[in-house]
Amino acid sequence: MDTPYYTNQEAREKIDEVLEKNAIMFTQLGKDSTKDEIQWAKDKEQTRLKRVHHLDEIFINRMLID
Repeated sequence: MDTPYYTNQEAREKIDEVLEKNAIMFTQLGKDSTKDEIQWAKDKEQTRLKRVHHLDEIFINRMLID
């Protein structure tokens, strides 16, 4: 791939930081999590991804939900 995620170290680090935060957030959900908590996590994930969308639109678009 030839997108900024793969060619720009600074963009990759910022995107990876968001992906790591999202992964941690979802691992903290459990089978006892409410539907509201799960939806909040999904919304938060999308908000974080949109915040770094400008760094690599192609890479982030694959993770965004329309």
